[in-house]
Amino acid sequence: MNGAVTFGRDRPLGAAESSPKWWSGLAVDRTLVRQSTVLIAEVYALRALSSVPVEVNAALGLRRQLTPYTVLDLGFARRLREVGPDLEVTIGLSRAFAIAGLMGGNAGR
Repeated sequence: MNGAVTFGRDRPLGAAESSPKWWSGLAVDRTLVRQSTVLIAEVYALRALSSVPVEVNAALGLRRQLTPYTVLDLGFARRLREVGPDLEVTIGLSRAFAIAGLMGGNAGR
């Protein structure tokens, strides 16, 4: 369960550093044993400005550990009310790395 509130005056949509006036969400994840895969489902609500209706969305995601250093993320979100985009699709690929000289202990030797 997560949430956030932005205090102060509303900023126009699209303004630099614009964030929703408030948002809250609930997520559940499930690890698939021996497959290095996590399924994530979430429902969240947000209000971008005080003058606009509340936006409610549902999302489903998949995170797959391809190698010890590489992760693939896929996500789909759908609006549940008549505000905001109808469908969102995300894809991400990340690779972890380290610079040995910046690591503590014996890693830099």
